[in-house]
Amino acid sequence: MVCEPYPDNSVECFQWTEHINTHSGEHYLKALWGEDFESYGPCQRFGEGDWILRNREDHNDVWVVRKKLFDNSYTIIG
Repeated sequence: MVCEPYPDNSVECFQWTEHINTHSGEHYLKALWGEDFESYGPCQRFGEGDWILRNREDHNDVWVVRKKLFDNSYTIIG
């Protein structure tokens, strides 16, 4: 799957860092789309350094952006 950021789209975000990470292994974000994970439904995998983003108007719309893509495609404005 290939996703491209929407130009001029404002989102809420935070970076998953070692200070947040409380256990090793894979992490999953329950999302509106992604791979089915056990009984949780659609989820997206993420790891240390990746960013979790959320639509400002629809808080159910969350997704993962890998660190490298975020660093090359997004700008923190506030």
